[in-house]
Amino acid sequence: MNNGFASLLEVACAKAKRNLTLAILTALAAPALADDRVRITQYEQQLSDAITSGTPAVWDKYLDPYVIYAEEDDSYKEKDKMIKEIRPLPQGLGGEITVELLSYHEDGDTAVALFRQHEIERYYGQNDPCELSAEHGM
Repeated sequence: MNNGFASLLEVACAKAKRNLTLAILTALAAPALADDRVRITQYEQQLSDAITSGTPAVWDKYLDPYVIYAEEDDSYKEKDKMIKEIRPLPQGLGGEITVELLSYHEDGDTAVALFRQHEIERYYGQNDPCELSAEHGM
């Protein structure tokens, strides 16, 4: 693998990891009701789909107006700056993220969920996609 492609692959995987970490900080607009596992999993899947398709409206819908995102470089972003980063992948890059609910607990109007995100990334027609798996709480 040449250094240019390896470098691009490294940057793309790091960005994907950061975007997946972003899912940790999602705050749902509606309070949790009795056993909303399916609904919350659907929300998380919609957020993940919006990362790969570059659809910021989904994130705007579910994020609390006062959310603050902590970047890996120790900087912070407010909602409007986070949403501006959600855009379609460059031509030649693609993939899917599938969420799996691992754990769920409700206490009053608060729900805590732990998800595993299975990600497949495709780079410029490569036959062997990059497969990642990460666990995130929300």
